Order: sequence, then C-alpha cells, then structure tokens
Amino acid sequence: MIEKLNPNKKTFSFNWHDKEITFETGLLAPQAEWSVVVHFDGIKFLGTATINQNPDENKDFTPLTVDFREMFYSAGKIGGAPYKRKEWKPSDEAILVSRLIDRSIRPMFAEWMTNDVVLTINTLQVDKKNLYGVPGILAANLSVMLAWIPFEWPVGAVRIWYKDGKFIVNPTKEEIDKMNLVIAGTKDTITMIEAGWEDIPTDILMQAIEIAQKELNFICSKMEEFIKQVLPENKKIQITTNLPSNQLFEKVYEITKNYENKFFVTNKKQFQEVYNNLTDEVNNWFENLSDEEKSSLIPENKDSNTQLKITIFKAVKKLLRKHLLETWQRLDGRNPLQVRPLYTQVWLLDKVHGSWLFQRWETQVLSITTLGAPWKVLLQDTLEKDDYEERFMHHYYMLPFSTNEARSYRWQWRREIWHWYLAEKTLRPIIPNEDEFPYTIRVVSEVLSSNGSTSMASVCAWCMSLMDAWVPIKKPVSWVAMGLVIEKLTPEQVEKYKENNPYLNITEINWETYWYIILTDLQGQEDFTWDMDFKVAWSKDWINALQMDMKVKWLPMEVLQQAIQQANQARIQILEFMLQTIPESRKELSPYAPRLYTLKLTPDDVRNVIWKWWETIKKIIDETWVAIDFKEDGTTIITAEDGLAAQKAIDMINEIVRKPTIWERIKWIVKKVESFWVFVDLWHGKTGLCHISNLSSDFVKDPHEIVKEWDEIIVEIINIKEDGKIEIKKVE
Repeated sequence: MIEKLNPNKKTFSFNWHDKEITFETGLLAPQAEWSVVVHFDGIKFLGTATINQNPDENKDFTPLTVDFREMFYSAGKIGGAPYKRKEWKPSDEAILVSRLIDRSIRPMFAEWMTNDVVLTINTLQVDKKNLYGVPGILAANLSVMLAWIPFEWPVGAVRIWYKDGKFIVNPTKEEIDKMNLVIAGTKDTITMIEAGWEDIPTDILMQAIEIAQKELNFICSKMEEFIKQVLPENKKIQITTNLPSNQLFEKVYEITKNYENKFFVTNKKQFQEVYNNLTDEVNNWFENLSDEEKSSLIPENKDSNTQLKITIFKAVKKLLRKHLLETWQRLDGRNPLQVRPLYTQVWLLDKVHGSWLFQRWETQVLSITTLGAPWKVLLQDTLEKDDYEERFMHHYYMLPFSTNEARSYRWQWRREIWHWYLAEKTLRPIIPNEDEFPYTIRVVSEVLSSNGSTSMASVCAWCMSLMDAWVPIKKPVSWVAMGLVIEKLTPEQVEKYKENNPYLNITEINWETYWYIILTDLQGQEDFTWDMDFKVAWSKDWINALQMDMKVKWLPMEVLQQAIQQANQARIQILEFMLQTIPESRKELSPYAPRLYTLKLTPDDVRNVIWKWWETIKKIIDETWVAIDFKEDGTTIITAEDGLAAQKAIDMINEIVRKPTIWERIKWIVKKVESFWVFVDLWHGKTGLCHISNLSSDFVKDPHEIVKEWDEIIVEIINIKEDGKIEIKKVE
C-alpha cells in the first residue's frame, strides 16, 4: 500500500476592499528556497525565491533577477506564434511587470550583497478583471522573506483609481479610466511609484498617495502576520557581502579629497577622465604597500581590484555629497534648481513625416514620426490582450555609441523597453482619437547621446515630432527628472550647513534628523550617486505621468510633495523653450506622408463592395495602388500616396455602391441584345432591362435594327421594381 504524502500546507486569508486575498505555502515547488501562492481575487501567482549560497565574493553589484512568466494556460488560451504555439521570449508586458517588481523591492536587500537571487513569478491563473502588478509584488516579497533572505522590511503594493471625485483601491481593468497609480512601499514609507493618467491636479495626486500609504500599512501588516504564522523563528540565512573595511575606505577617501576641485566643473567625459586618474592613483598607492599592509586592509579571500573599485565609488559618492552640502554646486556647476542648457531643431529630416531633435546638455534624442494607413496597426496577442489593435506606437533605441561604449547592439534591453513604455504612456492621453485622426502613428526615439534622463528627453522630442507631423495633439507635454540627496546629520551639522545652503531642508525620520536637497533635472552621474530618480510629466496645466525609484529605504511624504512642486517650476521653463521652436501642430501634412480619404458607406454598401473581392477590391488596388480599410459602421478609409489615385479609387467604389434613381440618365454599354429585350450594363453589378417598345418612339420590329452589343448609348431609368430589377428606355 502506498503511503499518502501529507504536504505541510499553510494558508492565510483576509478581505481587502471586497477582494478575497489568500497567501498559501507548503504545497507547490518544494525544492525552491521558498515558494508562496498569492490568490488575488481571480488571480493565482506562484512566487519562488532561490539564492546562490556560494556566490562569487568579488562581484561589485547585487545580482537580483526578477522573471515574471506569462503562461498561456493561465488564461485558458493557446497563444504564441502560429508556428510555435508555446511561450517563447518574455513579452513586453512581462518585462514591464518584472521591472515593476524589481524596482519595488531592490532597496530592501543588504548593501553590496553578492549572492545571486532569482525571483520567479509564474501565472498559474489569471482572470479578465485584475491587473498583475500588485499581486506580483506581493508574491515576490513573500517568497524572499519566507526564504530567510536578509530583507529590511516587508514591501507591499496597491493600485489606486480616481474618477468622479472618488478613490478606489485595487480597481479592475474595466474601472480604470483617468488615473492608474501603483505604489509600493513599507508600512511607513514609499519605495516605488508608477503612474499615468490624463489631467490630474497635484492635490488629487497627493490625496491618492496618502490613501495608498494607509493601504500599504494594512497589506504589510497582513504579510507580517502570515510570515510569523509560517516562520515563528526570525532566522536569516548567511549571505556574502563585498563591503570594504572602514580602514580601506578612510585611506582611499584621503586620496579622493585631493580630487574635489578636479571633479567640479566637468561634463561626462571629463568626469570619467578624472575618475580614471583617481583610480590609477589609488591602484598605484595600493601596489606600493607592503604585503602586511595590504592584508590589513583587504581580507585574504577578497579580490583587491574589486574591493578598490567599490571603495573608490563610495569615496567619490561621499565627496560629491559633501561638496553639494557645503557649496550647493553640482558636477556641471548648476545649483539644485537649474535646468541644463537646451537645444531644439525641427524638420531635421525633410523627407520623413515629422522629426524633432531635443538636446538637454549632453543628452540628445532624435524623434521621428511616421504616419500610416489604419490597417497598419500593431496586433497584440498576449496574456492580457487577444488580437488587440494598437494604432499608436513608440519605440525607443539607445545604441552603445550614445554612451561611448564599444560593443555590438543586437536588440532592445529590458531598460529600453521600460523607457519606451514610460514615454508612451505619457503621451497616449494627448493623442487624438481615431475619428479625428485615423492614421496609425509610430514614433521612434533614437538616443544619440546619453547623460541622464534620456526617457524624459524622448518625451519632449517625440511630442514635438508629432506636432511637426501635423498630428493634432490635445496639448504639448514636457518631462523632467528630479533627484534627491538625503543624509543623517547631527544638530551641530544642521546649524553649520543651514546658514550656508539655501537649498538645504530638514526632516524627521524615526525621530532622527536628516537633511535633504532636491535636485532638478538629474544627469547621469547624479542618477548613480544620489538617492532618488523621480520623473514627472506635465502638460500645460496638469500632471500626466509619474515614476519614482528609490535607492534608499524610505521617502517621507513631505519630500515627495516638495519634489513635485519643484518639478512644476522646471517643466514650465522646458515647455516654454520647446514651444519657441514650434508653438502648435502644423496645419498641413508633409508632402511625403500618405493621404487619408474617408467615405461614409452603410454596412450593406460594404458588403456589396467586398462580396466579389477579386472583381472589386483587388481590381481597385491593382489599378490605383491604394489601401482600403472598412470599419464595422461602414466607414471606409482610403490611403493613397496622391490625390488622383485616391479619387480614382473613390469613384470606383461609388460606382459599386451607387443606387439608381427614377429618371436618372446614364451613358453606358449594351451587353446583350435579344428578340424583345436589350440588356445594358449600367454600372458595376447593375444591369438595366430595356424592352423593345422603349428603344424608340417608332415601331421597332427587331432590336438589332437599333443597337448591337458593345454600343454605347444613353438610357433613362423609368422604373425600379421591388426585386431590384431596373427598367430603362433609350434616350433618342
């Protein structure tokens, strides 16, 4: 008799705004470090965590990988390419969810941990109602914490929807309209914000964030309850870090201080040159030490090159922050409120449909707009979308030369996909609807030079590229990236620095004093050395989109509010500068853009046109080289390279759908002559019957005496019968 296996399954359920939430563990994936199933209404995600406990100790980064796997079976469909019918590479949507999870939880891992951590989220079951971001973050967080991987605090997530003066927590897909806000964070702080909407005032945004923080407190508390139920002991597995010793850091920092004036003022290449010189000096200093001195600074099992590399980075980071605190000067000489110098040029490419070059100091983006026929939509077939037609596309490419890297480029990295999505959702609300502008629109943003905020530059560039292409956007949009430097200070330091730094702000976190400076228009080196990357997109009056990544473990609400206010001041300057080049959308298309012509047909007319495809549609296309799109309501759109071809196609279609009227006179060709009847082709698919008595006012014995086949005659419609037959007479 086979013994029955009894898995140690544990569940924890609760209600969250009318959604039944269940955390379950102990049944699936027992070989993983830990696994958990998150039931979120109709969704079930399996989250697993694995960690390499014998890592390469000499890595200089935390190798965290998040893979969100869209499985077609979870939606009850057979998807994928027709010649594969299986899951292949991750879809763009899967990559976006993976990035969303990564950004939410990464700040909570131990500093300079070198253990490889892989978090895999499998979609076991999905429904048509709920979005994936929130349950994905919950599954990843729980799998990490249950695996005893050192992690600061539980990270929860919530989605907020706003419409008609009401806020809804974790809305369904159908409910989301004006505002889609996802926030991740701990019980008390925020680690990530991702949002996109149309025309939301700042005060509504702040209310939504405050509501989200309360919900984060709730969901994090529930996760803590579940973790304590499953793991009563608070254990942590041993991890490997690559933190330099304090002695090594102090030695390297003394050398680094001599480079303070050399770092300021520099551009990207100059900064890198100074950084390389510092690296060479530190390496030379270390090589000249005795073996005993080296061993006292770097443990025997650690690679000296990696340890020095990390130490130099930490020393430069401290130096830059100290310089900012004491002089409020940034690497390029700006104060915290200044926007980098701008340059714009429209119509850079005169044979494309629309183009615009936007440069913010060393960051340069060229955006090109292409207009196409309605049928050239992007057809989406993913877990969430079944044959969904996308008429507006943005693609973003950042080739290695933009960062002076000597490597090949094969296809988009995950970071590029994230950037195109970020920019696309910003401008989607300002794109005219299909009735107003039926073109399919594709914009390509080519990053030609990168020194921070390339996604922001692409928003500015492609907004104006659309205007150059005659796209009647609802309003122009600009975007700016904000940074943050936050440090703990003693009361004496607060008094010392407050007098000399007008940009210094003080806040309390957990009853301790911290100073912070918010920086407008983040550049490349600041993105890596400061504590926040906060991007805000604005139209003339309202916020359109928001994204925030934290590199520290907390963000007080007052700091976020101030960052938004400061960003508003910058976007006004940027937008005004942009509109000096082209203040509004052009009034006419590029001569190289296709022309669209619309016919208002009935559904019955459309059926008549496409009934004999070979004799109708194919003939029209072969003779005119146009594209023809039919809508369900009968609207017909003709895309042509020139007006003559379009008019010929329109005339041919009108002939097919033409409806006869009594006493209408038509010049047409005799098709067949019989004893008592003459058959005349009136127009495509319509035949007129002319009785012998209607051929002449005189007596006619034989129709052949009057007409013969292929004669061109003028006839007049004298009757239209109920069965559709048309009676005609010859006009003398």
